[in-house]
Amino acid sequence: MKPRFCFIAAILLAATSFQLFAQQRIPVGLPANTPGGGIVADTLTTAPSSAIKPLPVLIAMQRVADWQLAHPASYPVNGWEQGAGDAGFMALAGISSDLKYRNAMLAVGAGTQWQLGPRKYMADDECIGQLYTELYFLYREPQMIAPMRERFDAVLANPPSAQSLDFAQPGHGQDSWSWCDALFMAPPAWIRLYAATDDERYLNFAVTNWWRTTDFLYDTNEHLFYRDSTYSTNGIRMAKRYSGVAATGG
Repeated sequence: MKPRFCFIAAILLAATSFQLFAQQRIPVGLPANTPGGGIVADTLTTAPSSAIKPLPVLIAMQRVADWQLAHPASYPVNGWEQGAGDAGFMALAGISSDLKYRNAMLAVGAGTQWQLGPRKYMADDECIGQLYTELYFLYREPQMIAPMRERFDAVLANPPSAQSLDFAQPGHGQDSWSWCDALFMAPPAWIRLYAATDDERYLNFAVTNWWRTTDFLYDTNEHLFYRDSTYSTNGIRMAKRYSGVAATGG
């Protein structure tokens, strides 16, 4: 029996943790001996440290985020490239005392009018929904998740006609979660929408399709995901990719 409960609990715990961190901000400028104090907001003028400790790591994260804010990417604002980065920004906003990261993400949502990417079934275009739901958890403004909910309801009412996960087919089967990257893009958005609405249809969709893709792409011997079905041909194990880490098998 698959650990369905553990999967659900882990995802919901992650979503809840973001909310709790965001509600327990550390005020800027308080002395180190003051409860909640000791965090320095300075980033780009602070020399980087190699120490693996909370404050140096936070400062390094803020340096990267500040650079990114100053050098915005040219990808579509509601595309997966930006959506993956936005998830990181919201994680940082939950532990940093600097409100500019949360404000930058609010500006993203306002700029997109809280719309997902244009493709109805594409997991990549659902990634930014992680941002919208995280902001909804903080502000409880219905417009933040209304377009996302409308899209997901449409997907549930009219599932894609092609259900095969074979990546070699026309369109690569990407109306379904036919490649392992999709497991980062879409399921967290669906699970968060369930957490925001208590509508179990979103939870059931995420869990069902998570396991469908996992059963199709996960190698139980190597404990790695194939990137997609084209990475395994005629029983020959080829390069596998999971979370950006590549490995080859004989």
